Amino acid sequence: MTDRYAEHMPPLVPPEDVHEMSRHMLAKCPIVHSDQDHGFWMVNRHEDLVRVMQDWRGFASGNRGVRVPTMPVDQPPMPPIDSNPPLHRKVREIMNPFLTPDALAKFEDGFRSIIAGLIDEFAADGHCDLATQLAKQFPSQITAQFFLCVTDQDELDQLRVWVRRLSYDMLRDDPKVLAVVQNDWTEWCQRLVDKRRAEPIDDIVSALVHTKVEDGRQLSDPEVIGAIQILTLGGFSTTSDATSNIVIRLIEEPGLEQILRDRPDLIPNAIEEIMRLEPPVTARPRRATEDVEIGGHLIRKDERVLCNYLAANVDPAEWDRPEEFIIDRTRNRVMTFGAGPHRCIGSNQARMSLRIMVEELLRRVTNIKFADGQRETRISFNPSAWRAVDSLPITFIPLV
Repeated sequence: MTDRYAEHMPPLVPPEDVHEMSRHMLAKCPIVHSDQDHGFWMVNRHEDLVRVMQDWRGFASGNRGVRVPTMPVDQPPMPPIDSNPPLHRKVREIMNPFLTPDALAKFEDGFRSIIAGLIDEFAADGHCDLATQLAKQFPSQITAQFFLCVTDQDELDQLRVWVRRLSYDMLRDDPKVLAVVQNDWTEWCQRLVDKRRAEPIDDIVSALVHTKVEDGRQLSDPEVIGAIQILTLGGFSTTSDATSNIVIRLIEEPGLEQILRDRPDLIPNAIEEIMRLEPPVTARPRRATEDVEIGGHLIRKDERVLCNYLAANVDPAEWDRPEEFIIDRTRNRVMTFGAGPHRCIGSNQARMSLRIMVEELLRRVTNIKFADGQRETRISFNPSAWRAVDSLPITFIPLV
């Protein structure tokens, strides 16, 4: 492990090595430099991650020249995740009212209807590919319907194709082909922006188009398009992978399925702990804006820093028995949604969706297991380090 992941640590670690690599780095080299992908630092300790992610002046977010690995396709800046104040703050102020717990509460019945309907399609069969039949379906449908107000099935299917090509396939496809995909998606977003400019409705896109942000100006079309694209990428992908990770833990953690069936009030606790141990997004990048010392290492201005969520989430300086699943942790400063001003804007939506998913799944099936001789299929992809579940064949006993 030391030979494989030291100075030549790759920016995109194979999914089967991510956990072992993170534990090694945390124990042996909590701050380490790699000469790969034009060079970058990896920060692994919880305390150091919090410092980097809270200091937006010293460690800037961004797209070009910040992401690790370097993007093979030119994408628009995507505020708020890769912008910095004051633009970052203004975009969050526009989007936040749609994503607060109170705002989301009015959508709960709609979320539940979508999730329950998808589970009903396979619950009586006794088997399914949980990733393809549920996890990759409901987050995209919820995001499109409730936040982009896109209800046409053909448009939703096309959005799913674009998101997959520009995430899972980003480092595997021909960049020239992917550039065409990115252009097609951007043109679709531009049409949506033009439509909301002409006929605004009560949705995030209209708010982004019509709200003034600073000095009386409105967001530019590329800024709005970038915000739409990061909302779509995050909404389609991260909740999907978290869903699969939760079901894997239901299978592997002794007695957990029955505990949650008996104590549904513990479902949010279980989700938080699973997200700590298996975050779908395992790292995020920053760029130093000045020379800074962390943990005895000098990080130079403009050098990139990759914040390793997976390592921070099992840092023994932060967690008692960090490798164990403990459903009733009272201190849980999990880094899965980030920290500081760039903390995930969709975390409330993700938590609500995942809670409903577990509730509805346990109402319909029991004795969830991996299908005979099979396990999940994982893949790492851009941006930075997403460890996704591409397939999850399971069996179960129907309760309906």
